[in-house]
Amino acid sequence: EHKRLVVLDTDRLVAETKTKSDFEELFLKMMNQTSEAGNIIVVFDNFPSFIENAAGLGSNVSSLLDSYLASADIQFIAIASSDRFHSSIEKNSALMSRFESIFVRGEDQSAVVSVLQDEVIDIETRTALFFTYPAILSIADGADRFISEGVMPDKAIDLLDEIVPIMIQARTFYVTREEVEGFLKTRTGIPVGK
Repeated sequence: EHKRLVVLDTDRLVAETKTKSDFEELFLKMMNQTSEAGNIIVVFDNFPSFIENAAGLGSNVSSLLDSYLASADIQFIAIASSDRFHSSIEKNSALMSRFESIFVRGEDQSAVVSVLQDEVIDIETRTALFFTYPAILSIADGADRFISEGVMPDKAIDLLDEIVPIMIQARTFYVTREEVEGFLKTRTGIPVGK
């Protein structure tokens, strides 16, 4: 209550600063302003990537953040996929002591299919595409089995969003399971289907 949730565009922050000193100066300035505001929750969308990108400039984000993480003036949410969490964050005991880990499970298959059906209805009203029910099932299954980054249903929605322009460009307006499997095979290099 009475807080503002702000998602920090870490990719842009790192991209717009060319040197370690520029990055650290801008980042600390942002953190100081956020601390002074006192009502902001900062969200790092892909925290492991932010740490790695900053390290590419020679900066240690963990040490820069430590005093802010200890402060009551700012709250932070750092998001990481489970595999990136285990490979990058979990090894850093200083960071682990400052955050509480909350593991979010992906949706079960029926919930994912339901979400995809809602998304498909919106796509079908905006485009000339029509998705068969087996195509929707194939998207849900393929995202779960062949895409490792992210959680469900986000992975399935991202896969659907990737398929739409490809099908429009190919002038395939009736999307079947075979079209989805063909797309998955092309995208992943893994033979999919029968």
